[in-house]
Amino acid sequence: MAEFNGNVTEITSDTYCTSCGTSSQSPSIKRRKVYKQRYNRKWEKDCKLNDRRWLQPSSADPCKAYNKLCEKELVAGPSELQKHQDSKKHKERESAVTITRPITAMVVCDDISQKTKSAEIRMAAFLVEHNLPCQAMDHLSDLVTDIFSDSEIAKQFQSKHTKSRAIVKRVLADHFREELLHALAKTKFSIIIDETTDISSKKLLAPLTKKTG
Repeated sequence: MAEFNGNVTEITSDTYCTSCGTSSQSPSIKRRKVYKQRYNRKWEKDCKLNDRRWLQPSSADPCKAYNKLCEKELVAGPSELQKHQDSKKHKERESAVTITRPITAMVVCDDISQKTKSAEIRMAAFLVEHNLPCQAMDHLSDLVTDIFSDSEIAKQFQSKHTKSRAIVKRVLADHFREELLHALAKTKFSIIIDETTDISSKKLLAPLTKKTG
C-alpha cells in the first residue's frame, strides 16, 4: 500500500504476511525534488536573444514568463526561452508584428534635446558674463563632448563661435533687454552716452543707465 505524505517526496510500501499475521515495510523510495526556476529580469537583457521586448514576467505564476507577441505563457528558463524564440510560430509572429518604439523613449530624447539647448544658452551667457571671446567655443565645444563622453547632453552639445554669437544676439539680448526695461520702469535713472572705441566695420553708440535712487 502506497503511503502519501504532504510534500509528495517519498513513497513507502507495506507487505502483509498471511501466515504469521505480521507486516514488513520495504525501504522508502525517495523521489528527487524538482525545483522550479523563478523568472529573472536579466533574461530581458540577454545578448543571446536578439529582441527581448516581447518578454515579460507572468502575472499569474512567478515561475513562468509571458510572450507578448504570441500571447502565451512560457516555462521560465534561458534554454526554454531560446527554444521558443527559435520556433516557427514565434518567428512568424515576430515578422508579422512590428513592435513600435515606446513613447517613454521619445519623451526622454525630447527631454535631452531641451537640456542640450539649455546648456548651449548657459554656456553663451557664461562667455558674456566673463567677457570671453566667442572664438573660444571652437575648442571648448569639442572639449565638452570629449571630456563628458558618458553624458547624452554632452554628445549632442554643438555650439561653436557662430552659434554662440547668434544665441547672444537673438536669445540672450532680447531676454536681458526686457529684464532691464522692467527694472528701469520701477526706479529713477540717468543716461550716459559712451561711444565705443572698437575698430570694426560697425560703429556702436552705447547708452548706459545709472540708477539715482
